[in-house]
Amino acid sequence: MEPEAIETSGSSPVRLREALIKEYPEIQRLYSDRYLLDVLSVKGRTFEYACNEKLRKSLDWRRAFGIDRLCSRFRYDMQGGIFELLPATGNVDSQGAFTPSPALLELCKGGALRILPKRDQAGHIVLHAETQLIDWQAVGVEAGIQYHVLVIEAALKMMRSDNGQSPESMVLLVDTTGPMFARPPPIDALQSLVSLLQLAYPDRIHQICVGPVNFMVRGLYNIVARFLSSKSRQKIKLVSNRPKEGYLFGASDADRNHEAACPTEKEQRAKSHDVQNLQSAISETDMCPGKVILDSCDEDEDEDVSTNASETDISCPKAEGTRRVSFAAEGENSRGVNSWYWFMFQSCYLPSQDVESEWSEQGTS
Repeated sequence: MEPEAIETSGSSPVRLREALIKEYPEIQRLYSDRYLLDVLSVKGRTFEYACNEKLRKSLDWRRAFGIDRLCSRFRYDMQGGIFELLPATGNVDSQGAFTPSPALLELCKGGALRILPKRDQAGHIVLHAETQLIDWQAVGVEAGIQYHVLVIEAALKMMRSDNGQSPESMVLLVDTTGPMFARPPPIDALQSLVSLLQLAYPDRIHQICVGPVNFMVRGLYNIVARFLSSKSRQKIKLVSNRPKEGYLFGASDADRNHEAACPTEKEQRAKSHDVQNLQSAISETDMCPGKVILDSCDEDEDEDVSTNASETDISCPKAEGTRRVSFAAEGENSRGVNSWYWFMFQSCYLPSQDVESEWSEQGTS
């Protein structure tokens, strides 16, 4: 639906904005009518659920996490895919300027997660993650989550500059290339990342493409899937190749206002060849037990994810020390490296329901 076709019924973006603006005046700069319509338009979702469970919790989280303080210290370099540290101004709020940790500064210079210069063919911003570039055990969950927030906020800033004229959700390409038996992320990191996408940034992910898939990645997906709502799972696609290879991009942001003329016959043949290669690569994933079909995402009714991803804490920086914000019960603890590899093995050779049954029977430490 085009922005100019936004409805004016009882469940319109206008009503949603009015319900929140007194308590959260920042909604004016954070959420366009197009995004609010996206939140309202999910099949089976009521106005009250969109308002209170999606937006209100997201806005509460932003304040608790200190998004404005965090982002005020960094500027994203689109060309290099890294962040530049800005001078401390000290006037962001009563807590003063945010002081980044050495681990966060190191992540900001690494480019493990970056915004690609070209969007997809529908105009979605595309993020590219290289998982092997982040050692979660070394940097810690708090710095890792802060880094992901910085990148997502930089992407949202680009969306807002389009004034609702482009899609308000993004595509995430996750490149899992690296040593097969590298140390996996801790469970706390996985839970926090899932909560980040479902609770902190609801309806901001259009699609996640993960590859190349091996038995370790399949096992990791089975773990993460336990924290995901069904709608989120349906947005994930596992592929056998590196997801950036053969992905059909559109124009770059620099060229969005200067669209090219009709492609030549040679360009059309080349594009057709790329499509065939991509379809061939995707068809190879039919053997993957964790493959998820995307085109059924509108069939499921909306569900309360408070029993899934929100059952975790997200570390929130403060001027002194660290606070943790919990939206539900405490999350599950990591079961250790040995249990991790046992579970990865089981994930590859047992059906998903059997894996989850085994997990439940053994319990958590």
